[in-house]
Amino acid sequence: MMLLGPLLTAGCGAVSRPAPTFVPQPRTAYVTVPYPPPPARVEIAPQSPREGAVWLGGEWDFRFRRWIWTYGRWVVPPSGGKYARWSLRRDDKGEMHFAPGSWRDAVGARLESPDPLARGRARENAVVEEDGTRQPVGPNNPLAPPPPAD
Repeated sequence: MMLLGPLLTAGCGAVSRPAPTFVPQPRTAYVTVPYPPPPARVEIAPQSPREGAVWLGGEWDFRFRRWIWTYGRWVVPPSGGKYARWSLRRDDKGEMHFAPGSWRDAVGARLESPDPLARGRARENAVVEEDGTRQPVGPNNPLAPPPPAD
């Protein structure tokens, strides 16, 4: 498989935020999706609410047959947890496969996501391509349910 992601944005400014330790997505985390996500939404991130918190930037998630934006958030990483950023791959047949962002333990098993301490903000403007067509995206989803288990 050819790796197309992770497709995360660092934002427009030169602000450095504490980040989690990152790990790659396990192969079992990928599901087939019919089309790639739109460009990332621009977010405004609040200041860190406490010592030890890390910033997870907003990300697209594929739910209900469309891409839905989940706000960036400040969290305290789970004990021993490392974060696997959302990722998009295309296989040799041209099919696209997506893995949502998730916390992983030392052997790659999914961990429960910690509750957000604070969330970013992003507009819900429609995503419009250069040719004027609109992307079929859902509304922003600040309280997105956790992705299905691998």
